[in-house]
Amino acid sequence: MKTSDFLKITPEELAKRQHDELNAFVVKRLRDVAQLIEDGEYCTIDSPFKDIIDYSPAGDCAGCDNIFICFDDVFGGRRPEGGGHDIQDCLDRLEKLARIIDEPRWRCEG
Repeated sequence: MKTSDFLKITPEELAKRQHDELNAFVVKRLRDVAQLIEDGEYCTIDSPFKDIIDYSPAGDCAGCDNIFICFDDVFGGRRPEGGGHDIQDCLDRLEKLARIIDEPRWRCEG
């Protein structure tokens, strides 16, 4: 893409593209997990599907000892402060992107 074309993309358009891509990814990840459960593959930490779940020990500043559906691959790796990205991180990002799309405060008038 040429720089001039890239610079024509508004923040709202960019946020919409990111929102739609993340939304589709989250829905697919959740459907994949549901399908694995239906197929009797329970995504345990030792399973071949362990790349879509992660273990969060108590004491990592992210709540109790638990196993969760992991979204680190969406965010480019683990959080800088430690711990994996979970569904709440995705929902938070989707909400922020939706606000940018719905509130075009970036436009200059006049």
